Amino acid sequence: MRKPWCTAHVVLVLASLAPNAAWSQDRGAGKAPEPAPEEVRQAIVALRNTDIANSKGWATASRTLTRIGKAAVPPLIEELERTTADRPLRTLGFTLRAINDPRAVPALIRAIPRTLMPPGSDFGLRMDDPELLAFLRKHDLDEEDRGDGFHLGRSYREITGALHAITGRRFNEDELNFISLSGTPKQQWLQRWLFHGLASRWALWWKKNWRTFTDDPAYSKISLPLLPDAPPVAAIAAEQPFPTGENVRATGSHANVILGPPQAEKNYRAFKDLDTGREIRWPAELPEAAAGAEVAAFAARENFDLRGVEYEPPGSDRPHFALQGLGMRAWQVGNDLYGRIEADLRAGKVPDLDRPAGEMLVDLDPATGAYHPENKATFLFVTREGTTGILQLTGLVTELFRPEDLGRPLVEDPPDPPGRTAPLKLTRGFSRGIQIQYKFLVEGGQDR
Repeated sequence: MRKPWCTAHVVLVLASLAPNAAWSQDRGAGKAPEPAPEEVRQAIVALRNTDIANSKGWATASRTLTRIGKAAVPPLIEELERTTADRPLRTLGFTLRAINDPRAVPALIRAIPRTLMPPGSDFGLRMDDPELLAFLRKHDLDEEDRGDGFHLGRSYREITGALHAITGRRFNEDELNFISLSGTPKQQWLQRWLFHGLASRWALWWKKNWRTFTDDPAYSKISLPLLPDAPPVAAIAAEQPFPTGENVRATGSHANVILGPPQAEKNYRAFKDLDTGREIRWPAELPEAAAGAEVAAFAARENFDLRGVEYEPPGSDRPHFALQGLGMRAWQVGNDLYGRIEADLRAGKVPDLDRPAGEMLVDLDPATGAYHPENKATFLFVTREGTTGILQLTGLVTELFRPEDLGRPLVEDPPDPPGRTAPLKLTRGFSRGIQIQYKFLVEGGQDR
């Protein structure tokens, strides 16, 4: 049974309530909002119809609402409560952060679950109006200003960024930063669980602290819809757990993922949950010198599948960045299988599972029993939640990016040398560690 990171933080929730219904419940019956002035209404319509290709429209509206200030907040809250689309959520979060009115906090908290979206990205945008650009840069989440550019984050970052700016409080939101709504129904339910859990933590905190920010009891309550029960998951065969047949799909592909040991770089990640995409640095509650049993217990409690480590195999004279599996089953397979696994499974070709991996997901020479952490390696896996997939070690990130690296197009890796195992490429990144790529193997209709 999964015990999510937010289990201890439970908030009273209301079943079968849509987001705007929960807001109506908190606001109280018979308290209809005041009609918005025409200037506010028109500006909100512009945010509702956010056009990234023409940023001047929504940006001008955001600046107008920010200049109006507190009077614009109640209609903005009403708009946020009914909004489910990604781009308006982005610009509503941006605008409420710029206005900085604590009355928006309950609505922003209720919006957190709605920011779980299919895969998308932050936007680096340009603005040719100097005054408008100054406004956008003042309130965006990017600390650096380049040329005529500014930044508009994904809705999750804009909404939680508004909460951070208004309250000065954080709940490790960066752990969920790279989660998108994808994968099997079970994976998507787990992803929703994490986002609802984060909203619950914020709601509990607000219940205790709202008087610090506002004296209006109308903004003291937060009701959240109840998360549905987890979908049933078919039993997985112990001997051959991977799906086969014409409906098999490889989905949820991720590349250039870096996991490493504790380090000074603020963007590094040490643990990863494959089922949801959640990633964290080394946790403060776990000593860096924690024994294997402590790490395993932490991973089981928090449902992490992978850990980036430094590993010195027997007979080696130096440590290497490497990958440790946590509570998962894995089998080493040929590196060429990564590109054709979907076709093989669709054709009914069951992969050989005669090379079970141990705790370390490192290339193992079956003839000598020697580990080679410097080599490329590929593994089929099953997580503790039953998610099946394939994972490949693709690089050793030993240096950090240099300024000249940023903005360069990606160069495709050369093919592996015939007849021998390819070494891991040495590369640069935002943090140091082992670089991997992976994708999930599911029955048709289960992918995003």
